[in-house]
Amino acid sequence: MAHRRFRYLWWLLVPAAVLALLGSGGLRLAASRAQRMSDPLLAREHQEPIPVRTSLVSAGPVTTVVGATAVTVPSAKITIRIGSSRRLREFDPVVQAVHVHDGSYVHAEEVLFDLEPALFELAVAQKKKALAAAEARLALAEAAVKENGDLRAAELENATEEVRARAAHIAYRKEDYERLSLLHERQVASETERLEAASAYVETQAELTKARVREQTAKTEMVLGPLRDQQEVKEALGAVHFATFDLALAEMDRRLCRLHSPFDGYVNTVSVAPGQAIDATTMLGEVLRVDPIHVRLDFPQERIAELSVGLAAEVVFDTFPQETFQGVVARIPAQVDQQTRALPVIVEVPNPDHRIKLGVSGYVRVRLAREATTAPAIAVIDLDADAMAFVVQDGRAHVRKVKTGRILETGVLEIAEGLREGEEIVVYGQQFLQENDRVNTNWRQWARRD
Repeated sequence: MAHRRFRYLWWLLVPAAVLALLGSGGLRLAASRAQRMSDPLLAREHQEPIPVRTSLVSAGPVTTVVGATAVTVPSAKITIRIGSSRRLREFDPVVQAVHVHDGSYVHAEEVLFDLEPALFELAVAQKKKALAAAEARLALAEAAVKENGDLRAAELENATEEVRARAAHIAYRKEDYERLSLLHERQVASETERLEAASAYVETQAELTKARVREQTAKTEMVLGPLRDQQEVKEALGAVHFATFDLALAEMDRRLCRLHSPFDGYVNTVSVAPGQAIDATTMLGEVLRVDPIHVRLDFPQERIAELSVGLAAEVVFDTFPQETFQGVVARIPAQVDQQTRALPVIVEVPNPDHRIKLGVSGYVRVRLAREATTAPAIAVIDLDADAMAFVVQDGRAHVRKVKTGRILETGVLEIAEGLREGEEIVVYGQQFLQENDRVNTNWRQWARRD
């Protein structure tokens, strides 16, 4: 009975032991297979694909931030002077009243200074008289045009009539001279009578010549006279224009008696006092515009190519360290500072409540946007002066030399040359790869994440 029971247990335990041995062997085989799939060295030893993880090369807009220290400056600055004028070289104006002081806030067209007006008023009165005289001269010149034309026509008519009369008279004198000469030959007329007739004939010829000269002069005047009249009219008209312009200058100078602010802003300096004589070069004061306010920063010269007007900027001032002010790049000068080797760029920031004061220091971050090809920085291997990456094509890894740019805030690296958008590159396991290695890019499988 006991023997049969032992045999029964024997037949139960042997198959179970066999199954257990088979199961443990399968588990060991599976574990060994999984280890070869995930271990690059074992995979290479057993000539299996090297386990790697990959990513794709991207292309598109990227944004980088360039920061620099900065200081606030006025967005506009105007020095108040009376300016250069021919009238102001004749006398020195005198300050009558000063309506502002250092630090005054003024609006556009607000009166800042008054000058003594008496000399300006006198100059305007004199120029008005000069204009009236010029206009009177012009009126006389225009009226003389018709009158002179009538006089020239009458002179020509009289000269022509005189020529006809002198011609008829010379014929009579010639006939008389010939008659007395004949009578003198016949001893009927004396020598004196003949000589008197000859003298009268010669005198009549001279008078005819004189009359013809007069006629020719009258004809010439008919041509040149109108031109001369028009020239006189033009000269008179030019004198009127000059006098009008001179009066306008005098009235402009008179307006300088009240000097206004060109825009809203703060008076930075008042340099004169009532009763002080000034000239064209005297600085009376200075007005600064602070809304918007400008922030000047030293932009690094190696990033100039990426800079353009209108780019967004963030500004943090030392006086408001917890606040960030938004602005835009407003001006990009043409020359780099020779000492700092930086470009003094201007960022414009709204300042409606005038909280931001002039001369305040701060820090500016300019956001630069451009198109670029990028790849994860860990995909690129640096070997001495060369950079390379493994590109996966048809299940094999190939070494590709690349030229890199900057590392962006997102951790990706700019690729200048060597890689194209959409290419698959190795980001994990590349240190175990060689050229043309077979690779297993199904990382979820070999990492047992499925």
